[in-house]
Formats: sequence, C-alpha cells, structure tokens
Amino acid sequence: MQLRPRTHPPTLRTLELSGFVPILRPATQPTRIRHMLRLSTIALSLSLTLLGAGALSLQSASAEEEILIDAVVASVSGKPITLQEVNARLTPPRALGLKEASLDAEAREVLEAIILDRLIVEDAAAKHISVSDAEISSYIDEVVKRNQLTRAEFEVALAREGRTLDSYSQRIKIDILRSKIIGQYIQGSISVSQEEVSQYLEEHPKLKQGGAKLKLSQILIGTSAGQEQAQARIAEIQARLAKGEDFSALAREYSESPEGKEGGSLGMLAEQDLGPQVFDAVFALTPGQVSTPVTTASSIQLFRVDSRHAEAGESAQGLAVEEAKATIRQQKVNEKMFSYFNSELPKLYAVEKKI
Repeated sequence: MQLRPRTHPPTLRTLELSGFVPILRPATQPTRIRHMLRLSTIALSLSLTLLGAGALSLQSASAEEEILIDAVVASVSGKPITLQEVNARLTPPRALGLKEASLDAEAREVLEAIILDRLIVEDAAAKHISVSDAEISSYIDEVVKRNQLTRAEFEVALAREGRTLDSYSQRIKIDILRSKIIGQYIQGSISVSQEEVSQYLEEHPKLKQGGAKLKLSQILIGTSAGQEQAQARIAEIQARLAKGEDFSALAREYSESPEGKEGGSLGMLAEQDLGPQVFDAVFALTPGQVSTPVTTASSIQLFRVDSRHAEAGESAQGLAVEEAKATIRQQKVNEKMFSYFNSELPKLYAVEKKI
C-alpha cells in the first residue's frame, strides 16, 4: 500500500503568493487589522469633513465676492443703483469695492450724478414728458456735423474715450429731458420787472457807458476734492474741445457753477469789471475762442468769448437794458433750477444712499 504524502492546509502567506486574496470574517480578523481599519475610516471621515468645510468656505468667499461686485449702493423710487454702475462711470473706469467707493471723492460725486439722472427720468415720467428716438438722432447728427465727422467716425471717437453710441444716446436723452423740465416748469414762471432792471444797472453802471463789453461763458471745476483731480478734469475738457466738441455741451456735463447746466453763459460783461486774471486770459481772444485755464483759490476755470461789443450813446443804453434783463432772468432760472434739482426733486421721490 502506497502512502500518500501528508498535506497541510495552505497558510495565509502561501495563498498571498499564489494570488489568492482571502476574505476573513470580522470575528476572525486579527486585532491589529481591525485597529488599522478603524484608523483608516476615521482619517477618511476627517478628510471628507475638511474637504466639505473647504468647499463651503470657497462657496462663502465666492458668494461674498459676488455680493461686493453687484452691491446696491443707492436706490431711487425703489430702483437700485449698483456699484458696477458707479465704477463704470469713473474716469478711467475702476473696480472699487464698497469701502473704497465710500471713501473715494470721485465715486461719491458720480453716485450723486447717477441719482440726479434717475430723478430726472422719474420726474419726466410723472410729468408725461418724453424724448423720441428721432430727437436723440437729430441731436447726434448735429454733433456729428459740427465735428465734421461721419457717424462711423463719431462712434470710433467715442470708443477712444471708452464710450459707446448707446451710452452717449442715453446721456443725450437725459439732457433733453432735463431741458424740457426746465422749459416747461421753470423758465415759464420767471419774470423780470423794470425795477429789477433799473437796480441792476445802478449796481453795474459801466454797462451803460461806452466801451468794450463782451459776452462770456465759463466751465468751472472746483478744487475741493484736490488740485490734481481738478487739473485732470480740465485737461480732459480741453482734449474734447480740441476734437471739436461744443463748449456749452461740455459746460452742461462738467461745470460745477449754477449757470453750467444751461451752457455756462455769464451774460454781457464790461471789460473793466473783469478781474485781472480773467481779463488777461480773454483779452486777446476773438469770439468762439477758449482761454487757457484760470486758477483761483477754490477752482479752475475755462472761459469762452461768445461775442464782443463796443457801443456808445443810445445804442449802448438799449443794449445794456436788454443784457440786464437777460442776465437777471438767467440768474433767476439758475437759482430756481439749482433749488429744484438739488433740494425739491429729491423730496418728491424716495432716495436712499448706502455709501
């Protein structure tokens, strides 16, 4: 009888070498293996927790960034004005955060301008005043013609300044709405009495005398926000004037003096009444020419000579009376206009500012 060799059950080491992977029941797992599995589970759980926290942190940061970008900085009649709108109208456009915008003089000034634009739109709608596309197109055609450009060339010129035809058209629309509000609800209520004319001529006796007189317009930029900022704005205006843009239109857009919103006209003035700086700046100018900047303690000014007159006798007297009436009327319009747009209008509609 042949004896078979005694066989032994394969060991774990033998099975591993043969490629067989044993599946052990929990009850038979060595204590060390169970401990390692528990540690792996804890580590995996901790990793998932940290990853989840990181994702939440990233989501939170992303949400915060989105809120900052689209933050509402003011509203007019419940309609929001965003930080993006303010940043887009800065010169040049910048990406300010809320805190930066609240401390930036130009940003606050731009916000006030946007609020006023919104108020004008609201007021025009309430008064059933509108502007047609044809009116806007006609205005742009006039600007294009005055600058001796084609429409395509005009759009290229706007693009160089970071503006589009749509944004320019919107600016024109608001300006026309404003002019219509002034014409219908402000100018019509202004009158000038003979007593006021007489008093004005008594206070300005040189107007009745013969001698040189001139009609001036101005653009005034205050220096309260800083001399450098004011100089930069004057340089920007000069660059646009050099391209052929209209002085009166730029006065309405930039000037900080009351008459600026009506094109900057100062009316008829006797040369003898001009201050030394202004006299020197305009002395050699012909009608239509613009002076070099005149710097004072509180502002920087540009002057345009609209016309010159050298009258005597009855002709000078008649001119003085007419100019006195026009000047008084314009002063009244400016005062009422300033009061209406800066004091009365914000009270008619809900305005809320957050910076």
